[in-house]
Amino acid sequence: MTFEAAVRQQSIDVPLAALEFARSIAYPDLDIAHYQRKLDDLAHAAAKAIACYSDKAAQARALGVFLFQDQGFGGNAQDYGSPANSFMNEVIDQRRGLPITLSVLYVATGQRCHLPVYGVGMPGHFVAACKTPAGPLFVDAFNGGGEISTAECAQLVQSLARQKLEFEPAWLNESSSEETLARMLNNLRQAYVNRREWNLALKVVDQLQILHPARASHWRTRGLIHIQAGELGAALRALEQFLRRAPEAAEAEVIRNACCQIRSSIARLN
Repeated sequence: MTFEAAVRQQSIDVPLAALEFARSIAYPDLDIAHYQRKLDDLAHAAAKAIACYSDKAAQARALGVFLFQDQGFGGNAQDYGSPANSFMNEVIDQRRGLPITLSVLYVATGQRCHLPVYGVGMPGHFVAACKTPAGPLFVDAFNGGGEISTAECAQLVQSLARQKLEFEPAWLNESSSEETLARMLNNLRQAYVNRREWNLALKVVDQLQILHPARASHWRTRGLIHIQAGELGAALRALEQFLRRAPEAAEAEVIRNACCQIRSSIARLN
C-alpha cells in the first residue's frame, strides 16, 4: 500500500497511513507489517492488563498506566523538535514522541481493545479521549498518560498560548483522521524547516498534497520552502500555482509581490 491508497480508504487507519508516510519520506525500506504486528502485540498485552476493570472509564485510565508507566512510553521533552518524534516507527521503537504521536498510539491500542477512544486536537497540544456514560475522559499521553479534566485541558492550552485565549468547547472535539494526519505532517515539516533540511521538508509537502490535493495553501508552503532553499525557479512555479488556484486569497497580493521580486532576481542572475 502507499500513503495515497491509505488515505483514500473509506475508514482511514491513522497508524498505517503514518507508517506509509514515514516510508515515503525517510525510511524507504520500512517494514510496515512488522510495526503493525508490534501494535497488535502491544494491544494484546494491554487487553490483558485492563481486563479486570468492568467499566470503560476505568479501562481507559488503566490503558494510560499500561502504556505510559508499565511500557515506558513518554513525551520527548528533551528533544521535542526531533523529526523522529513524528514517525510512528520511531515512537514504537524509542518509546518517545510528541503529544500527537503518543495519542495516536493510545488510540490505536485502545481501539484494538474495543474502547471508544479518539484523538482531540486542542490548540498547541494533542490529547486522547474515551467516551464514557459520564462524558469524555481525557488522557494526556505526553505527560504521563494520566486523566485530565476539561478545566485542565483549557489550562493546558492557555499555558502554551502566546496570548490569552477564551475557552472554546470546539477545542475538545474529536479530531478526524485527515486532521490528525495533517497535523502530524505539519509538525514534521516544521521540524525539517527548523533544521534547514529543505528536501525532506518538501517530501512532507508532497504527502500533504496527497492528503488534500485541492488545497491551494500547500503550493504556497512549497514555494516558501523553495525560497528558503534558494531554488528561485521552483519557488516561482509553486507560488504561481497557488495564485492560479486561490487568486482571491487574503495573502494573494503579498504572493504576487513576492513573485515579481523572484522574477527580478532570476533576471539579474541570467
